[in-house]
Amino acid sequence: MKRIFMFTRLFFLLALVSSTSGAAGSSILSLINTIQPKTYLNAPVPLPLKPDQVEISDVSFSADGLRLPVTRFYVICQDEFCGLYNAAGQAIIPWQKIYIEHYDSETDLFYVSTSFTGNHTGLYSARQQQFIYPPVYSSIELAESSAIVFLSTYQNSAQLSGMGDAYGNVIIAPQFSSIQMINQRPDAFVAGKRMNGRILYGLLDFSGNIIIPFRYDTVSNTDYRYNINFIAVAKNGRWGVIDKTGNLVRPLRYSRDDTEKWLTQRGARPRFGD
Repeated sequence: MKRIFMFTRLFFLLALVSSTSGAAGSSILSLINTIQPKTYLNAPVPLPLKPDQVEISDVSFSADGLRLPVTRFYVICQDEFCGLYNAAGQAIIPWQKIYIEHYDSETDLFYVSTSFTGNHTGLYSARQQQFIYPPVYSSIELAESSAIVFLSTYQNSAQLSGMGDAYGNVIIAPQFSSIQMINQRPDAFVAGKRMNGRILYGLLDFSGNIIIPFRYDTVSNTDYRYNINFIAVAKNGRWGVIDKTGNLVRPLRYSRDDTEKWLTQRGARPRFGD
């Protein structure tokens, strides 16, 4: 998954491109010259001929996994102003005081933030030319499959997490201190919730029904090796095991190592996530 504001994509400086690659530089210069000045808050904002950064994004998939013809987009930024344009120089998101970052080269999704603080981040589909999630979140993360979207908002100075799908539907409204997926449990997730001044963990399904109550210091999130019939839990430094229906099948009286051995003897090979 990828967090907003993590600059993992290569940005091309326009001057460097134009000086090292005549053809590429000429095409980008031609692109910029075709873009007309836009307005922001009713004030004219001219598009710079030499922006700080130009991000080139080739899109081949939509957010929901639909294969698309490879389409090129440009994110052009300078002095806290950004715009999103297609290969013909047409504005997809007009030049204004926002931040734009492409989520992934295989999707048509772009992060759009109207501020670097507070609840001002959204997720925009270049194919649909509209927000899938409006810019009202503090952060947005996508699972590796892009099927699940993690949504966070600040509420009373605390950041709370929820989740949605790739179509813009909020599945669980932001209300938990943390959310963790379990790879072999596509029907459930681990959530943390602040209760009486401390964060306790439980297991919920995607309808919000509680499978394991919020009473544990740890509910393990696990990798592909895990046996989904068992879930390791801990409270006050002692470990036990719950089955997939939420029943305690091994009491909370053992060490972490003893619990791992017990699980291994029953065909489970867990990796604990604290």
